[in-house]
Amino acid sequence: MDIKKKRILEVCASAFLIAYGTYGVIADDFVLPARGGGSVTLYGYPAWTMYAALLCLVGNLLVDAFGSSVRPNRVALYGKAKARMAIAGWGLFFLALVLSLVKHSSDTVCENTELLRIGITQTTYSAVVFNRVCRWSKEPVSAKNNPNLLIAVVGKDQKLPSDIHFSSLVWMNKATLRKIMWLDGKLFVVYQDKKRLKDGEKTHQVRKEFPLPVMLVDLDDPARKGLLYMPREAGARIN
Repeated sequence: MDIKKKRILEVCASAFLIAYGTYGVIADDFVLPARGGGSVTLYGYPAWTMYAALLCLVGNLLVDAFGSSVRPNRVALYGKAKARMAIAGWGLFFLALVLSLVKHSSDTVCENTELLRIGITQTTYSAVVFNRVCRWSKEPVSAKNNPNLLIAVVGKDQKLPSDIHFSSLVWMNKATLRKIMWLDGKLFVVYQDKKRLKDGEKTHQVRKEFPLPVMLVDLDDPARKGLLYMPREAGARIN
């Protein structure tokens, strides 16, 4: 590419990046494009960290555009400056992503809606079916979120804890629950998979710390086979 055209392109790219980053931190909504048409949204201190990474990129572009042409005798010095800014930029980039995970986790607000509760015979426990919806605290309550269908075990007179631990749940994900009952010392969960699931997408999962044996039965399985999960150990296929 012609040096003049290259310089104009780098200056325009720098101006665009500065404007984009400045808008992102001022609006507290720094959006990064991701693969597959998705995006990652940063806000708060992770957004400012990403803005600093972006400024390192801008500095690299400007040094490349003007450094060697203004003072050709300092090409080596400019090369070291570019290398250091690249290292700093990548470091700040990954730091911003890590900080965003921490902040999103701490700012996440979850709500549980109990749908069904059945008693476990000869015990003081109940199995509770509920929907769980989580959103960032900065998102409006009306924000569309897909609820997760979950099953937990709590005391018969105990309310569902808001901070219930996910290692002790039956995760139904996108399955439709048809029936749940306690029979022969097992919790039978009868379900159907929703259509148009992505390839390899799992519709249910029993966490290893779930305290009861669970028999998962798929209504769409022509053999009507159930997958038995025993507490704290791998399951076995039951005919």
